[in-house]
Amino acid sequence: MEFVSFAEAMDSQPARLARLESELDARLAEFPAEIVPWRAGETVVLAAMGAAHHSTHAFARLLRTAGIRALPLVASEGRGLEAASLGDHVVVVSESGRSPEPIEFARGFASGRRTAITNDPAAPVAEIADAVIELGGFPDSRAYTVGFTAMLVAYNGLAGALGVASGGGSIAGKVGDALQRFIRPAEDFAHVLAGASSIDVVGAGDSFTAAAEIALLARECLRIPASAYPTHQYLHGPMESVGAGTAVILIGDSRERAIPDSLHGSGATCITIGRAHGGELADFDTDRADGLARVAVEVVAGQRLMAAAIGRLPFEIEEFVHSQTDTKV
Repeated sequence: MEFVSFAEAMDSQPARLARLESELDARLAEFPAEIVPWRAGETVVLAAMGAAHHSTHAFARLLRTAGIRALPLVASEGRGLEAASLGDHVVVVSESGRSPEPIEFARGFASGRRTAITNDPAAPVAEIADAVIELGGFPDSRAYTVGFTAMLVAYNGLAGALGVASGGGSIAGKVGDALQRFIRPAEDFAHVLAGASSIDVVGAGDSFTAAAEIALLARECLRIPASAYPTHQYLHGPMESVGAGTAVILIGDSRERAIPDSLHGSGATCITIGRAHGGELADFDTDRADGLARVAVEVVAGQRLMAAAIGRLPFEIEEFVHSQTDTKV
């Protein structure tokens, strides 16, 4: 897969996603004929690693609204387990198509029950898949940007083929709008992230998908320790370490918005992503986005924050510091 700069990949999203939405509308008018249909009461395992794994949380929640049990699985945790003990079907999500852990795990599922979502249909993941949903073969940054939002588009298309309404409409248009609206607030908070000693990212429900992805971006792009938490889990202990130097990114419109009051006087800086709540605007306004489109807009806020903050740090975000020979290949 070809790599481009973070900024170039980020800015390419509206056009890339619009093209993907159009292609998937044609390709996924019906559920893939090669795949045994998913039925209510069955379990679909969503096997992935890294950013792809984070993307699966919102898709799992959407499938559950149709009565289809969905298990977002860190694929390496499936080692040594019988596939049949975990689910009836598997979806391998891998932008590069080379992640060894989900490929290995998917081999345990019977023919007709293995779907892959990837940006490279010629990659090894195609060898174990009965049907491949292609993202478009586009270039991406090393810390994935357009690849992440494209996965959300793929989930939207697959949900539509299943007759499951996501309620979010076009992701491409809302991403394009958010990219423009979020330039200014990202610049306003760039110094906060660049100078942070640690970053907490908090969100519930679908927004936990964005929280997990933004925390990963902070680690990959800014090289600052960052963690993601479901909202109420955060209140049960993790927030006790918050103090001066901590940046807390709060995603959501309900309990999240009371957290700044709890942290008042701690020295932490809170950044909010969401809709107006109780007459108070969010720093990054998600406007009328819903469903998977809302998740994409929340992630774009994080992308903009990373792009703004990196300009205040003495290194680029185009290369990873640590390498491995057996994963992330």
